[in-house]
Amino acid sequence: MGAIHRDLIGWTDIGSDVNWEDYGGKWARKGPAGDWYVVLFENNHDRWGDDTCIEEGIAEYLCEVRYCDFPETDTESRVGALQYVGLDEYIVRFDLDNSWRYQGLKVSPAVPEVQLVEAVISYGVWGVLTSFSSNTAPVGIRKKALRYAREMMRDDDQRDAALDQRANGFGNTVRDFARGKIG
Repeated sequence: MGAIHRDLIGWTDIGSDVNWEDYGGKWARKGPAGDWYVVLFENNHDRWGDDTCIEEGIAEYLCEVRYCDFPETDTESRVGALQYVGLDEYIVRFDLDNSWRYQGLKVSPAVPEVQLVEAVISYGVWGVLTSFSSNTAPVGIRKKALRYAREMMRDDDQRDAALDQRANGFGNTVRDFARGKIG
């Protein structure tokens, strides 16, 4: 197992290629309130193709800071997420003490919380707090994104202001998206 880069200490890799600068990466970290922060890195030129990106003016590298509010995520979203990733035998609810309780076919499943986080995020229950883009500095924008996420974890007022931003034309906020309560 390779050494963890110091910027990623405390973060869990939930879908990164060894060569993440070329093929993308995703890292998650649980916040103090049981909420989760995800830093998603994408190489748009690899994903969409050089010609499309050049024609559309899309930056080569994109790094988003996503937020998922697990304590407030509704049961319907969690169940849909588990079905989406093929873990539909688990019915999961989140307790007030920030721990998972499993009900369903298996009494003691070997599904760690971070895997359930990945299921919910893959399903689309997350809000974008901010994003960084660059044509030349993949490591630099990832560092900025990780730093920003850590700041959000420490500063409740700054995080609340970011969560209260309007996220679409219907008036939904980032907080609404992060809880799966859109519409």
